[in-house]
Amino acid sequence: MTISLALLALTALSSTEQAPATTSLSSSPAVVSTAVSEQAAVRSAEAFLALIDRDDWAASWQATHKSFQLLNTVDWWAKASDGVRGRVGKPITRRLERVDFTPAPPNGYWTVTFKARYAKAWEVTETLQMASEDGGWKVTGITAV
Repeated sequence: MTISLALLALTALSSTEQAPATTSLSSSPAVVSTAVSEQAAVRSAEAFLALIDRDDWAASWQATHKSFQLLNTVDWWAKASDGVRGRVGKPITRRLERVDFTPAPPNGYWTVTFKARYAKAWEVTETLQMASEDGGWKVTGITAV
């Protein structure tokens, strides 16, 4: 695929015809992070984790972004989550560690990181990727290491 794209680009560059004018990326509205957007992403991440803390796999799946739901069924999510819960145990503490914004199309995304302690795992870093959907921020991915 990469070779095909490179050949296509090379063919376009070597063409004798002049390429049509394109719109500059700088004319598009800039994607910027704001304190309000950051707070909304963090609140959404915390609400999602609260559902997971209660082992409410169906509701936590419902709280995810449509891109997550397209790749993961509710049943798969419940089974995977139960497996993780069995290894780490119940949550004991969690604190917000870091929040980062990446200005990527279409609306950027937030990475929200927590440090957590579980009954069977003392030092866990939980990282949630948050994307915009329906005027809010929803989980597109989560890792716990």
